[in-house]
Amino acid sequence: MEVFLFVYNLFVISTLLRSTEIYTTAPPPCTNVIDNCFNFGIFVCHDKRYRAWAANNCRLYCGYCGDTGFYGKCRYKGVTYHQGETWTDGCDYDCECVDGHTGRYSCKNR
Repeated sequence: MEVFLFVYNLFVISTLLRSTEIYTTAPPPCTNVIDNCFNFGIFVCHDKRYRAWAANNCRLYCGYCGDTGFYGKCRYKGVTYHQGETWTDGCDYDCECVDGHTGRYSCKNR
């Protein structure tokens, strides 16, 4: 009788486990709510005073769409660059994406 109850209980438990569905909440879309995030500058993404605002309004610009920071990229004047990539800003600056995980870039006079 004990073996029967054990097998029966095991059957019930395994049936319950198989029929249990797990739902997760989808993350918010990876978009900017406002169109001019770049006008505020990248510091709003890192400054603790503005971080919550930036996460709600500038998710894409600030790289808050996942758990890897800026996805290994930098954004400069609305354009995305990969870590190590260089570009020129007109005749004034030579720039480089220095740290894609924080979005840090460096620009020097030409």
